[in-house]
Amino acid sequence: MTTPNRKPHAPRHHPQWWTMERVQKMHARYVAGATFTEIAREYDVRPSSVRQAFVRRKLTLIPRPNFGRFARTYKLKTAAEVAAILARQTRLIVPRELAYDWRHWSMSRRGAFLRKLRAKLNDPRDAPRQPYSANVTPFDYASPEAREIIDQLNEGCNSREAGTKINLRSQGVIYEGKLWFWTNEYGYIYWQPGPYLGPQSRLVLHRYLYEQTHGPLSAEVVRFADGNPNNLDPSNLIAASRDDVCRENQATKLRQKAEAHTAALLRRMKQTPTPKGD
Repeated sequence: MTTPNRKPHAPRHHPQWWTMERVQKMHARYVAGATFTEIAREYDVRPSSVRQAFVRRKLTLIPRPNFGRFARTYKLKTAAEVAAILARQTRLIVPRELAYDWRHWSMSRRGAFLRKLRAKLNDPRDAPRQPYSANVTPFDYASPEAREIIDQLNEGCNSREAGTKINLRSQGVIYEGKLWFWTNEYGYIYWQPGPYLGPQSRLVLHRYLYEQTHGPLSAEVVRFADGNPNNLDPSNLIAASRDDVCRENQATKLRQKAEAHTAALLRRMKQTPTPKGD
């Protein structure tokens, strides 16, 4: 049983509802001085959805720094204050003290802040800090190339329906116009669009590049000749059997264990006092 006075909300959350003609009408109201909240009330949508619609269609956003009592009295943090806040951070998040500043920073300034924060935290989940090969373009949260690809992929979608997103932690490379995201387990991966099919939905970049050059793989493991997972040039990719990889890993662990044991013995010898003669 339906409620007679209840407005249907489903069409407004569908990409087809956000036509260019309708969004341009919203934008005309915005340019005339209406706020996102006022426009959202007129169309029975969320203010954030209105702003997202403008951003995705590259319509002009008007900076209004003097809007509201808080904005009129608030002063953006100085470089010294931002540096002090960054020094206290222990997680890769936007600090609460910089929430307002963050909204008014350019994307390049946001990216610079995040790169400094990553260098400070040195999180092992981050992509390796090694040189990239010429056939890929690295990206992070603030990369304009990556954001342009995201806008194209999510054109006509609202924030809930966007299939691909970039967050503060996102790192990866661009290859063939696609975003390949870094993961510690697999390296750079690309999730193919469509229904989830388990591992079949996932493409691993270094395996993909090897197969493009040398043909299909069976059970082999693709490795990096120079040990640099950012060197994705096909000439740097070699195939090895899983047995060979296991033997090499075991030999590496035994060597590391022996080196640690030798270092411990040397430290103990230095700490042991030499007996004096009578």
